[in-house]
Amino acid sequence: MKKCKQWIKVSLLTLAILIVLIITLNYKIDSLGLYGNSSFLKKAALALTEGNIIAGLKNFDNRLFQLHIINNLKTKTDVITIGSSRSMQVRKTLVSNSTQTYFNHSVAGASLKDYISILGIYKKNLTYLPKKIILGVDPWIFNKYNGQSRYKTLSSFYNYMLSELSLENKIYLEKEINTNKYKQLINYEYTLANIKFLKNYLKNGMKAFYIIKSVENHKYVRGTDGTSYEDYTKYNLTEINRKAIAYTNGNVYSLGGFKELSHTKLFETLIKYLQENGSEVIFFLHPYHPLTYDKLSKNQKYKIIVDTENYLRNFAQNNKISIYGSYNPKKYNLIDNDFLDGMHSKDNVPKLIFKNLKN
Repeated sequence: MKKCKQWIKVSLLTLAILIVLIITLNYKIDSLGLYGNSSFLKKAALALTEGNIIAGLKNFDNRLFQLHIINNLKTKTDVITIGSSRSMQVRKTLVSNSTQTYFNHSVAGASLKDYISILGIYKKNLTYLPKKIILGVDPWIFNKYNGQSRYKTLSSFYNYMLSELSLENKIYLEKEINTNKYKQLINYEYTLANIKFLKNYLKNGMKAFYIIKSVENHKYVRGTDGTSYEDYTKYNLTEINRKAIAYTNGNVYSLGGFKELSHTKLFETLIKYLQENGSEVIFFLHPYHPLTYDKLSKNQKYKIIVDTENYLRNFAQNNKISIYGSYNPKKYNLIDNDFLDGMHSKDNVPKLIFKNLKN
């Protein structure tokens, strides 16, 4: 009996120590910047806006990163791109001329609420909107079951922008993420994210990121315009096609339960607001891999992506909006080797799609 009590005491003490260590780790590493203890994103944003190329930045809150970037912009931005990781290769050289300033604010898994939030930072903190706004419109932004909630990092800017759009109805407003931030101190997923960040930090020589002179031979590279760069040498066609087919198995990324277009009122209100405030809006539809698109467009569960593109084309035509690209790769004669997986392409794809934009 005595040994049993002693064992319980030791177990409880060990558990308590473990919990304290986890809380300390999450509070101090703070890879998502929830507690204000992480300054690496501010430093990385400053480095980019000062004209540097950076590398090594991994496992971080990309939304918070955009906030720091916009707050550090030295001059008024003429042209921006907002989209998902599928839009991160839309570079300055493709969509703006030498006299225009440009930045790509794309974030992983972007939703319509990300568009609104990032534009809200410009409007609230810088008191203007860029003159040309390229929106990488993925089909899942119209899927109410897309599972994308990372925009909540910027919920205060999202709510601010709703007031600008005159949409302060309860169905649109969001609770700010900070109300539940301390729950993340013992959250399993956040703990894993911080451990991954710490491993990357140590691997980079005790640095969250480092400045480089060229994009070659480095991982997780961000150019001076915010765009990302991939090392294509690590991809082979067999693996690319395997990933393209695997992408369509099970629940396709953010397209699960997508039976009808949702959020169209919010989307159309945003676009009309931008136009009324002097911004030119351009839609960018990033193609899917040929094998992926063929399977999705013929599958009853996912062929709504065809309806989504038709909706966007009709809306663009009726509202004098230029539209570049297509979810259908055949429209640009794209082949397997133009892609990296089922939904991400190589640099040559946006180059082909935007080749006439500056003209």
